[in-house]
Amino acid sequence: MNPEYIIKLARIDRLTKTEMDKQLAQFKTDNWEIMDCVLFIRHNLFLDLNDCKSLLFNHKDWVEDEADFRKQEDDKRKAAFGE
Repeated sequence: MNPEYIIKLARIDRLTKTEMDKQLAQFKTDNWEIMDCVLFIRHNLFLDLNDCKSLLFNHKDWVEDEADFRKQEDDKRKAAFGE
């Protein structure tokens, strides 16, 4: 998804915890990518990257995606540094 669009969407209204919970559920239904969700959270709640990922992966609809995401991050890091 277009990062500029996600940032504009995130900045329309700051969401409450309940609203964010509903939004994350909708993102899962709409098949959003993990990093698109993290970008939305970052620009809506102004959290750092680790807090954004923590919020996402503690959501009931996204908790099962954490292991795969961490493995992808680790694989990318290993490829970038020749490990």
